[in-house]
Amino acid sequence: MDTIDFKQLLEDCIAIAKKELGSAWKDAKPFAEHAFRQYAEDVAKLLQLRHQGDITEEAYQYYMQVQQLGLQNVLLAAKGVGILAAQNTINAIMGLVTKVASSALGLAL
Repeated sequence: MDTIDFKQLLEDCIAIAKKELGSAWKDAKPFAEHAFRQYAEDVAKLLQLRHQGDITEEAYQYYMQVQQLGLQNVLLAAKGVGILAAQNTINAIMGLVTKVASSALGLAL
């Protein structure tokens, strides 16, 4: 498994959120930055478990979906972030994470 630059992943997630959320970023920032950091750690652990064969692909997909929902809830809880803006942000971040994970694992996820 290739290594993932999680610092860069975190920076990319924040950049995506700033772009997608626009003026709502100000309200979401305190929650989002912490949530993205936690999300990056959780994704790292899931990738490690999947790579080692400790969890199945089905379990990996399930837990990634749980992470996505958790991140969505954090964004929706922030004042001023609408459902569409939160979902667009999640979709963009999931696209990035899928690309990074696929590259690291050498799989098509």
